[in-house]
Amino acid sequence: MTHAIFAIVATVIVWWLSTGAVLLAARRATQNRTVAIAGATIVALVASLGLYISAGMPTTAGVFIAFLSALGVWAWCETTFLVGAITGPRRTPCPQGVAGWARFRAGFEVVRDHEFAILAAGLLVVALTYGGVNQAGLWTFAILWAMRISAKINIFLGAPNSISVLVPPHLAYVTTYYRTDRVSPLFFVSVMLASLVAAGFVFAALQAGEPYQVAQWTLLATFLGLAIVEHFFLVLPVSDAALWSWATDKTESASASVESGPNDNVVSFPRASEQTTANAHTPNSTKTDDRPARANAGKGGASWI
Repeated sequence: MTHAIFAIVATVIVWWLSTGAVLLAARRATQNRTVAIAGATIVALVASLGLYISAGMPTTAGVFIAFLSALGVWAWCETTFLVGAITGPRRTPCPQGVAGWARFRAGFEVVRDHEFAILAAGLLVVALTYGGVNQAGLWTFAILWAMRISAKINIFLGAPNSISVLVPPHLAYVTTYYRTDRVSPLFFVSVMLASLVAAGFVFAALQAGEPYQVAQWTLLATFLGLAIVEHFFLVLPVSDAALWSWATDKTESASASVESGPNDNVVSFPRASEQTTANAHTPNSTKTDDRPARANAGKGGASWI
């Protein structure tokens, strides 16, 4: 029981701190992007060594080293994207009137290089942990990858509160590919499947015979549970921005805006005290959404899970 409780508490704290650290690095990268990338690269190199060593450690310490190491590799992927170093060939707002496959292709071009970087990182994690008795690092990276893809697809298909003040101003054009006029049916499927996997992790923790196995499955169940909570941030009228207010520049984020063309709508991130409107480009409408800002501002799973 002690191992399980420690795993839960440690996972939540690490999730909160690591997400904030990446957001903070992205914000400060506006002043010195090279330093942010160099720092993330050093962390990733150390993390790669940690994955390799911990794969042969069937201990509770080994589980946590693997977990932290997987986060370190993932942090490189997220940092290079958030600072604008590795994104995609398209760095402009969604074209007016684009729908269907053309819209999907345009949206993929915005993040294409980032997705390839994650794929390469995933293959590295597999190689470093292959044949090891401790697979906590591989499981951690797999959860991050799967839930990130799920979040991106749900945001593309429809998530009312996906626009967030946590999005860096220089990436504001990315939000023009979001749909905020509906909740995609895929959301409910995604949450259900993730919940079933999390339940499987819980069952595995209850059946585990070794302390390190209890810690591993409890950690993974908690981590996946946090990812599920972040999915709900995408559709419920609650803000995740307050969780990482210490890592963001509210003034800079609040004033960021992007236009998708002379006749298109403006996607903005208003100050919390202001009443304004925002509308992400959708394929079925070019009218400005006149719902209050609560529908878009300061919401959405913008953390790195």
